[in-house]
Amino acid sequence: MAKSNKVKHGRVVQLASEPPALAGDYLRAFTAALSKFNDFDAFLERLKLVVSEDAYLDGRAVLTESSLLKAELPDFENLSAGATVVAVSGAAGNMGYLKYAGRKDTQLFGAEDLHLLGSIAGFVGALIQQAQESRRKTKVEQVLHYLMNRLPLGVVCMNGGNELMVQSQQAERLLGDEGVTRLTNAAEFNEDAKLKVQFHLVVDGRLLFAEGRQFTIASGEYLKVFVIYDLSKSRETLMMHLEREAYRSESRGTPVTIALLESNEVAGAIYSKAKEAASQMLLSPDQVQPLDANRCALVFTGKPLVLVRYLLRQMRFIRESKGLNAAVVAYDQGVLSDMPAETWVARAIAKLRPAASSLLPRFIAMDRYPSVVDSLALTLADRCELEECLNLDESIRRIESGDFDGMFYDLDASSPQQLLQLKRAAAVCGAEFKFYFCTCRRRSMVDPNFAIMETEVVLQKPFLAGEVSEVFALDFE
Repeated sequence: MAKSNKVKHGRVVQLASEPPALAGDYLRAFTAALSKFNDFDAFLERLKLVVSEDAYLDGRAVLTESSLLKAELPDFENLSAGATVVAVSGAAGNMGYLKYAGRKDTQLFGAEDLHLLGSIAGFVGALIQQAQESRRKTKVEQVLHYLMNRLPLGVVCMNGGNELMVQSQQAERLLGDEGVTRLTNAAEFNEDAKLKVQFHLVVDGRLLFAEGRQFTIASGEYLKVFVIYDLSKSRETLMMHLEREAYRSESRGTPVTIALLESNEVAGAIYSKAKEAASQMLLSPDQVQPLDANRCALVFTGKPLVLVRYLLRQMRFIRESKGLNAAVVAYDQGVLSDMPAETWVARAIAKLRPAASSLLPRFIAMDRYPSVVDSLALTLADRCELEECLNLDESIRRIESGDFDGMFYDLDASSPQQLLQLKRAAAVCGAEFKFYFCTCRRRSMVDPNFAIMETEVVLQKPFLAGEVSEVFALDFE
């Protein structure tokens, strides 16, 4: 190889090659070693190989991982003449040493050589430290990924450009091949890095709920992290819950009612609204369950049909939801089935109608004058359903069915005993069942045996339409 001379402090130092060529040799050697950077043990071996195969220096490397093992100390007592030992260290401590017997051309070490030895040791130490840090991060990622895969929900992490960084196996299973696209299309983040979004989406017929957070990291960039819940199993949970309630209803004789809500809005929208309003309907959150992407069931335990319809009519989200269908069905012990929950839900689905009509108050009109019934029907048109019935037994049956919210009752064509029978039947409906009494007499002239309470409404015939509308609005609007 070509020789070059360099003078420093009056001493001539012989280098085995031109400095640029020597630097190129080291650059190529260390670049080759970096190909094993992600395999820590293999990387250490390649670094040792770089030192031992050095064409300029006769050396060997003793390297270890100081965080796990004590670095081997050199045998200074038996160190040959002219040999040099350079420590390899880093922030974590001693990582070993480089031992050089001399130069390959048998020349003594010069000052530049000593600088070179120190540079090599420092570079090797820095590489080992970086490899250790990389391995630590890799292990952390592996542990986190392992833990993510153990979760019963899906986890997806994306960068600010909506590029997938990592996702759990559950997320991949739930979202399919187009998972990232589905999430980014459904989620709407703004520039607020702390924004939290929640939404539902349907994938292959499954209803999913996703919750996403967008936040900045130390570099100033931001990440998007989503947690995905599979709600498709909620139907099974709902059916099991209904099975238990049906059994309790039969054994204890308590009423159980389900309200089924259906909307063709965004997937899961009606479920979210009902869940949010659960407490206002005297329900716990677990009593509101999705049946599928567009339907949810509300389970009212111990509440009769009349009360359930009353509660639903008070809900703002029901009044304001366009295209909402509803059905309210009580568990019927008389319907025999091996699958009572499925049969119960099927009955509710069959009764789905627009909420504006299905939740409309229903009244029985028991008055001997058809003109009175016609007047009531005209006055309360579009505000309630009115059915005429003059038969006492049939009226009792209708009241006990729970499908009616009240009765217009003619006191002039009945007896206190008949009214007592009707009130006994209405007792199972709760206080929400209303009696409106009609009579040609003044209230003070009504037979006291009817035991009309002060809180009950008595309409004197011929009554004004405004009077009927006012008392009806107080109770139902």
